[in-house]
Amino acid sequence: MPNNEWDPRHGVQSVYRALKLLEYVCSSNDHRGVSLSELSDYIGLSKPSVYRLLNTLQAFHLVSKEPQTGLYHPGPGLIELAQKGLERFEIRKIALPYLEELQKKTNETVHLAILDSGEVVYLEKRESTQTIRMYSAVGRRAPAHCTGLGKAIMAFLPRDERRRILEERGLKPYTANTITSIDEFEQECERIRVRGFAFDLGEHEEEIRCVAAPILDHTGYPVAALSVAIPAFRTDAAQLEIIGVEVKRIASAVSSQLGYKSTNN
Repeated sequence: MPNNEWDPRHGVQSVYRALKLLEYVCSSNDHRGVSLSELSDYIGLSKPSVYRLLNTLQAFHLVSKEPQTGLYHPGPGLIELAQKGLERFEIRKIALPYLEELQKKTNETVHLAILDSGEVVYLEKRESTQTIRMYSAVGRRAPAHCTGLGKAIMAFLPRDERRRILEERGLKPYTANTITSIDEFEQECERIRVRGFAFDLGEHEEEIRCVAAPILDHTGYPVAALSVAIPAFRTDAAQLEIIGVEVKRIASAVSSQLGYKSTNN
């Protein structure tokens, strides 16, 4: 439902109208669908204008048009959008106690993140109690190719999807340690898949080390990742390996809650 205090001066009128049309189509009690004329009368626009707005909604499968009658119905894209939103809320709810367990075991900053438009987005975090720690914020975005969280998710994506993201977004160097070659990144992804967790060894921020593992849904698709972020001076390679095993264990427990069944014995 729209905000009753919505001000057209502070928004996009065409988007508002398209969403109002979508809301009307979804709210209709007529199972046969809604006609172009009815929608035109409702929104107060000409039929050609409403038709263009509906075409845009159709392009995203948010409304469907019945070929025989020309009537409009809610589209399957609504279910897909709702499912994605629900998955994010569900992942956060399920992962939160595991996130807290991981923070207590390591006393370092831990994160839960998803991949969105080729970037990592922090969904949740628990801070280290130590004075020197990684700075981050829920809602913040970070590149996927050089963060532990991003690499953990990217490694378990279908290869074509991963390549498309890399080609579209590139591999910008943030430090001297950043991987900037797609071929090299693919090799790194293979190593991540073998061990089950990813390292960020100063690839995004020079003085930060990160270990992350993917959270997989019931199909094995990486829907999120968990990580532990540590200042470089406070850890070493051996400790990172130990933490990696623990992060993998906890991420696997979350995956099981989402219906994933490991094929490993």
